[in-house]
Amino acid sequence: MGTYKPFKIKLSNNTASGMYLLTNEDEIKYDKDGNTRPPKGRAYKIQIEVEAIYNNSRKRGKKSYSVPLGTSIIKAVQSLQGKKNEMINALKTKGTLKTEKIVITTIKQTDGDFQTCWLSYYETQLATDKIKKSTYDLYKTTLDTYLKPLHKKSVNEITIRDVQSIINNALSNKKAPATISRIKPTIKPLLEHYDVILNWKKLIEPKIDNERKYKKSKEVTKKIINALLNYEHPQIKAIFHFSLTGRRISEILALKYENINWAENTYKIPKENVKTRKDIEFQLTPPLIEAIKSRGKIKKEGLVFSLKSKWVLVHFKRAMANLDIYDLHLHDLRSLVAQTALDNGANIYDVSALLAHSNIATTEKRYVDKNKDHAQKALDKFLSATALLEEEIIDVDVLEDKFAAIKNLYPHATNEKIQKAMEILEG
Repeated sequence: MGTYKPFKIKLSNNTASGMYLLTNEDEIKYDKDGNTRPPKGRAYKIQIEVEAIYNNSRKRGKKSYSVPLGTSIIKAVQSLQGKKNEMINALKTKGTLKTEKIVITTIKQTDGDFQTCWLSYYETQLATDKIKKSTYDLYKTTLDTYLKPLHKKSVNEITIRDVQSIINNALSNKKAPATISRIKPTIKPLLEHYDVILNWKKLIEPKIDNERKYKKSKEVTKKIINALLNYEHPQIKAIFHFSLTGRRISEILALKYENINWAENTYKIPKENVKTRKDIEFQLTPPLIEAIKSRGKIKKEGLVFSLKSKWVLVHFKRAMANLDIYDLHLHDLRSLVAQTALDNGANIYDVSALLAHSNIATTEKRYVDKNKDHAQKALDKFLSATALLEEEIIDVDVLEDKFAAIKNLYPHATNEKIQKAMEILEG
């Protein structure tokens, strides 16, 4: 890009405070509304300068971000507002924008082509427990299979058109939407790591139906639960007990003895083994305690379960086949638990907490089937409540009439004696 000087960005909506366009003086242009225009025919950079108070001292810092060709200054500034806030927070908490570099001798740090940079970035993420091994393997497959057109490109040269072209090619080859959905998250974190800002809103992706509706009858649900809780393999049966509490199989197999609090009867799944990357803690019910104890002597540390997920899947398929059920996946047990709980009166907030979703919208979208049955259930509860109210009013009236009648017959009797007489007559 050459060496450019920072020029203050001017926008009519005054949202570019502390932002500067790195360019040549003769490239500075404005549109009819007085907004700074991007340099013609090239990508460019925007420098952000921030300041904040740290330990009663004023700290300043600046960083520059790459913006691809064709992006307006207004859109670039909008996209960088989050980065600006991150910089301010970094100054407030650390007093500097410098990040501590993690040096790992087996990982090559580079600013070279996309493939080399990708491997460097994601191997570092894996080595520092920022992502799980299964996630890395999935992304690596996407890199090797779909991202070949980007391998030799410079990271700073990649545009949203390049990403869209890869998605379009996958669509033309009849790839599943769920497979195509891995392309963006495989690319985006790397580009952001190298401060390359793309307008991801322009990206057109196929719609994914990731809703998991459970629609088995109550009778079938009972058969499934009984089959799992009485499975012949002891360790698999113990795992099924945890599955029927809404836990993911990855969370169950990551459970360690050192994460069990026997005094409080709780267990914790560390954030590195949780999809939302947050520690989650749950109550150890008596059946779960028995499931753990069935593994033998309680240890101080180490994994509670020693099986791989593929073997759990094999046994699950076998248990379902014995019931002539072939359309249920192991992960669908979460939906079974959620839907059954909701159908029996649990509220959506409690179910969301049970499934450890980061927000309630995820629970509603994936697991709750809002239909006429739910509407009728709400109406039935309302009618039941109003009918009960009528009955209570009638009962009170009848009770008062009986008391008055006896009082008229025996005007000198005390209220206590009348009440006692009524109890004898009614019982």
